[in-house]
Amino acid sequence: MSLMGWISNKNTRTVDQLCESPTTRQEYEALAAKTLEECLQLAEGPGWSLINHGYDSDVRLYDKTEPGSPVNFIKTEAIFEASPQEVMDLASVEDFNKRRQWEPELKHFEVVEVISPSISVIYQQYSAPYPVQDRDFVAFKAVQKLPDGVLISFGTSINHPRKPPNKDQCVRGVGLSALILKPIEGEPFKTLTIRIIRLDPMGMIPKFVINLGRNKAVLAVIKFQNYVKKNTPADRAPPAASNLAVVESQNAPRSSEVHENNLSDSSESSEFFDTEEYEPSKLYRDTETQQQLEKLNQLLKELNDKTQTMNDKMDKLQNEIQEIKVNGKVSNMANDKGIINWKTLVLVVGVAGGYLCWKKLFLYKRVI
Repeated sequence: MSLMGWISNKNTRTVDQLCESPTTRQEYEALAAKTLEECLQLAEGPGWSLINHGYDSDVRLYDKTEPGSPVNFIKTEAIFEASPQEVMDLASVEDFNKRRQWEPELKHFEVVEVISPSISVIYQQYSAPYPVQDRDFVAFKAVQKLPDGVLISFGTSINHPRKPPNKDQCVRGVGLSALILKPIEGEPFKTLTIRIIRLDPMGMIPKFVINLGRNKAVLAVIKFQNYVKKNTPADRAPPAASNLAVVESQNAPRSSEVHENNLSDSSESSEFFDTEEYEPSKLYRDTETQQQLEKLNQLLKELNDKTQTMNDKMDKLQNEIQEIKVNGKVSNMANDKGIINWKTLVLVVGVAGGYLCWKKLFLYKRVI
């Protein structure tokens, strides 16, 4: 490999060529099933190297090279003091200010389109230090509950007509990510949290710089741990025992055989995403949604009040118009009966005016 090939991240393929462009729900579900299988195989498969990140934390950091990929896969593992349901609810918030508590570089977050109850398209923009240009990503996000009680949120970059690349504003990146939440037997309020990321920011950022930035993944997990701890109520009821699953020891060999068996039929049919769709619990549902509903109800109330006021004004105006019509009819009736004649009125006014003028002239002559 040449020196330029080692330091440069200039990809000969564009984002449009690297990413798929699903349009129908069936296409999204097929892509989601394929991405889910890839993420589970990555999580359980071999080839990961443990990295000493140097932080005072129990977060474990792994690195994995992929043939033909300009950047490495990054995996983190950590124990969260919350149930998988609680962690997933907090990780799925759409409020921008809340997400910035563990993603401070996030500049914009938007749900572009909702495909199904478990699949949506999101847009994210991240700030970059000067003079590097900001990066943005368009990806589908899917949430799935596996038969063994594992919750997983995953997605990969796609092309979407509502969010085409804007080279003057950002450089469009390409990425794949997964958040795997495994319950721990006998510990209802503990979760083995596995995060997998492969992020290619594209552009001209050197490869070694990208791969050296893997320690930031540890900081992100630590910040999210603190966010979960801060926003998890202490007096909650434990989840049902039937939802618990045994988590393998971190030192034990990993295998994806169980997941491969579960996916053997789902990868060929979209019904997989209709049988075990993830539903946020009522207790930990994002309060931002409730706040938005309250604002909407307030706006509807104000609109109803304004509509009632307009109706009252319209009724008053119609009454005035009716009175004008009635008065006009009375006037016409009076004219028809000879009560008021405009010619007579003009004659009377003329005579009166002439009389006054004559009287003033007569008095003037007497004075002289």
